[in-house]
Amino acid sequence: MGTATVDRVLNGRPGVNAETTSKVLLAIEALGMPTIQRGRPRLKKNLRSAYVLPKGNAKFLDLLERRIALQASEFRHQNITEVTYTFDAEDTDSFARELSALKDCEGLAILAPDTPAVKQAINDKVTQGVHVVTLLSDVAGSMREVYIGPDNRAAGRTAALLLGRMAVAGARNTMVLLHHATRLSSDAERRFGFMQKIEEDYKHVAVVRAPELPADEAHAHQVLLDFFQSTVRIDTLAGVYGPGGQGTAGVVSSLKQLGVLD
Repeated sequence: MGTATVDRVLNGRPGVNAETTSKVLLAIEALGMPTIQRGRPRLKKNLRSAYVLPKGNAKFLDLLERRIALQASEFRHQNITEVTYTFDAEDTDSFARELSALKDCEGLAILAPDTPAVKQAINDKVTQGVHVVTLLSDVAGSMREVYIGPDNRAAGRTAALLLGRMAVAGARNTMVLLHHATRLSSDAERRFGFMQKIEEDYKHVAVVRAPELPADEAHAHQVLLDFFQSTVRIDTLAGVYGPGGQGTAGVVSSLKQLGVLD
């Protein structure tokens, strides 16, 4: 007698003769009614993972959080409970403390400032058996398992290649390199790649470094407006490179006010 036959009897479906049905019912009476489990049994335990992101009002970070939220159903389908934390990356010691305080996570995907305190917090998690990956910006030298993201130095070189082609020797040959208030290694790598390419292939280009920009768009607008008016000859401006992506609206609005953009 096969399991399919027993299943038919238990669920009252036709196709089983009276004698076989009687035997199944007698066996059930002797053994007790089995517990019927509906659906596919779970083969894996539920895992808990977390994303750790910098707190801020950058549009890119908002987009990243939305993309993570959209994947929540897929995580649940794979028996993974996902939660997203945002910590203050401007206070890197506080970021490290909050990272260290996270509990009950088998895996962490981290977009974090590259500082000794954060590096130590990552190492502590790894020694506790937590799987840690760095996301979009690496924390080099830490015990993280892998970095997932672009080659940021190559991205900076690509930006220099594109902007350098727009510069004209003796005329529009000034590039402004922005510097955002962040300790993400991705920003430093992009700036390095940008300067490396300019120095190699565009020696006629003069790079002027802007002061550190706040994340707040209105504040960034005013800082840049003051900087352009006091430091840069607008008629020689060939391009502006902002590797961090923060304060973009402030950059655009300041250039519009100066008449560089429509």
